[in-house]
Amino acid sequence: MIRFVKTTNTFTLLHQRSEYIIMKKIFISYRRSDAYDTDRLAKSLRIEFGHENIFFDTESMHPGVDWPESIKDFLMISDLMLLIIGPNWLRIQDDYSGRRRIDMDNDWVRLEILSFLKRKYSNEKLLLIPVLVNGAKMPEKDYLDEALGIICDLQYIQLSNTGSSLDFVPLKNLLLHNRIKPINPPAVVTPITLAPPDPLTQIEEDEF
Repeated sequence: MIRFVKTTNTFTLLHQRSEYIIMKKIFISYRRSDAYDTDRLAKSLRIEFGHENIFFDTESMHPGVDWPESIKDFLMISDLMLLIIGPNWLRIQDDYSGRRRIDMDNDWVRLEILSFLKRKYSNEKLLLIPVLVNGAKMPEKDYLDEALGIICDLQYIQLSNTGSSLDFVPLKNLLLHNRIKPINPPAVVTPITLAPPDPLTQIEEDEF
């Protein structure tokens, strides 16, 4: 079965067959210190996977909305979490207590991860992918408590930081590998070749 879905001013053909997973919801969890790289990633993903399918808090929530409830609501319908981990993700401290934020019960990054993991335990189709940016290393399990330590066992992906849209190609390929299909596939660029040479004249052929 196939159907057409309107995206902007065009119609995209979607195959509704069991081997395809399409129109899935992606939640992006990140620290403010990694906002620049996350913003670039979110914009790139939205172009191909649809604006309404990518949750990035600064772009997905309008002024006046209840942002804690908006985050919780999207977490409950998300099929995939991209956990953005920068160089200081583990070490960022609370301004008042001096404690690591990731250890605090009211830390939003912690709450997002635990909420998604709780759903993942009962639904193995859900996917959590740690995404390392700016040369970050995957945290070691010894530095996280038992509730969060499971993320250290997940296969991560490390993104380049060249400022080019090519930085995100490995992640997009990983999404495709997991059958998360874009609704606006990227344009295929065909390299321009040189024009074919003029045919030889009869004299040139004889000399050849």
